[in-house]
Amino acid sequence: MNRDLEDIAHCLQNVGAGWGDDSDVVLTHAHPDHLGGLDDILTRTTGVAVWAGEGESGVMVLGGEI
Repeated sequence: MNRDLEDIAHCLQNVGAGWGDDSDVVLTHAHPDHLGGLDDILTRTTGVAVWAGEGESGVMVLGGEI
């Protein structure tokens, strides 16, 4: 697991949650530091909604709809 995913997992654990408790991911903008781990997060979760601004969603290619 990369460092960012470890940090997210640690934060989830601190609030008594895990990957299976996630329901939504909100992307503030389409910079690599915000999108870089999205595929990894989506492989660890199920049924998660990904939210992004209308202007940002056009630059994101996830193999599905946003």
